[in-house]
This record gives sequence, C-alpha cells and structure tokens, in this order.
Amino acid sequence: MSSRPDQLVSHRPPEGASLIASASRGARFARAAFLATVLALTGAVWIGTASGCSEPLLAARDERSPFDRYDAVRNQHAPQYVENKFGRRQPNLVGRLSPKK
Repeated sequence: MSSRPDQLVSHRPPEGASLIASASRGARFARAAFLATVLALTGAVWIGTASGCSEPLLAARDERSPFDRYDAVRNQHAPQYVENKFGRRQPNLVGRLSPKK
C-alpha cells in the first residue's frame, strides 16, 4: 500500500463543529462522572446504614482476647460498658486499660 499525502484521511472535524462537538462531549462526560459519583456515594451510605443496624459480632459476655480470659479467671474482669454521671452508657476505657492492682 502506498500512501500519498492526498490520500490521507483527516480525522479533524469540520471547522466550527469542533468546538460544539468537544463542548458537548465534555458536558456528557461531566454529567456521567457526576452521576457515577452520586450513585457510588448513595450506595456507600446505604450499605453503611444497613450494616449498622445488625447485632454485634461478639456478645458482651464473650472473651475478646486472651487478656479477658486471664482477668476473668482471676476475678479482675472489668465490665465492657459503664454509665457516666448523666446515665449514658459508654465504653469502660479506664477500667479495661488501666493497670490492674
């Protein structure tokens, strides 16, 4: 196949049409990207809220680590949750993480 300059095909759009075609192509891409982002965020929020309503994997009486078993055997087991001075339930971080006496 011989290729002469007069036989080459130009891939450029006609004058005046290039700005309109590229602008509409960019707008379509922007709309598609926006829609994909909105759908992804909606799906993530839906999955997050749906999985947040399930029961915890471990019950409060189950052992969480070998240290919990060690404390339970020696009757030094601290409760997982305590009530604060306002009556709200909160994790017992001080009781569970402080050194045992």
